[in-house]
Amino acid sequence: ALHFSLSQKALAALKLGKVSDEIIVEALQHRMAADDVLTRGWVMDDFPLTAEQAGVLTRAGIVPHRFIILDAPEAVIFARGRELGKEIPEATGDLVQRETALQRKRYDAYSKHAPPLRAFYALTFDNVADIDAAKIEWAVLSRAVEEVSFAVSRRLEYYRRTCQGLAARIYGMCFTEERFATGESSWSWYCPVSLTLSNELVPCSDPRCMVEWDSRIFWLSSEEKTELFIKDPESFLQVPLPGVPGGIAAPAHADMPAARLLPSRSGGQERARRRMQAVHCALPGQTLELV
Repeated sequence: ALHFSLSQKALAALKLGKVSDEIIVEALQHRMAADDVLTRGWVMDDFPLTAEQAGVLTRAGIVPHRFIILDAPEAVIFARGRELGKEIPEATGDLVQRETALQRKRYDAYSKHAPPLRAFYALTFDNVADIDAAKIEWAVLSRAVEEVSFAVSRRLEYYRRTCQGLAARIYGMCFTEERFATGESSWSWYCPVSLTLSNELVPCSDPRCMVEWDSRIFWLSSEEKTELFIKDPESFLQVPLPGVPGGIAAPAHADMPAARLLPSRSGGQERARRRMQAVHCALPGQTLELV
């Protein structure tokens, strides 16, 4: 049950005919603090429905391991809706599943808001998983379980390694922009392994080659160099990033803004935002439902 003050806010909002996103998210936070959710996890269906709601959730610290989108042709969606409508007794009052006009209205609203919502999670956390929902139920479920299991296993590996003081990959951890900004190392997006082994300043752009060590985030220029850094990070941090009065200009890179000075520590949050937008991509597609 919700605590008294939150219940009063929700009740007052209902009387006015609209519950704000902030109240909904506050209620979700309360529910997620329950023991069963903390031990078993959660699946959120039909929320968020807009990019704005996703932003409220994110600011509240709620980020899914996987944002699953079920893709299916429009004809399949409405055919399934008709079949579900036949199975639901009229006494239940579930008009959405029985009335084609209401289904169309909901589908059109979803089609309008789904692309920016998908883009929000793809650009910010790169945690979107598209699943072919035209397949049979068990195939869809199996694919969803596979996606979630992989995300959880990577998170557990991150916790295991960082608890032991070891370097750990952070791709798929759904860090926020603030987390990237506060954890950015003095090497910024330059590869410390390339600097140590070949005396080259190599800018990096692949988020799969990002590593956290000693509470700092490092970018590596390739999978091979990532593996070397993970095995012995300290040995590749002995060569300092070269600097001259006023800093050094970052080399131009196809995927990144060219104008940047190193080793500057100012504007970290904005750098993190621009960098993550540069290295992630989101291609809005036709979607069915959010899980």
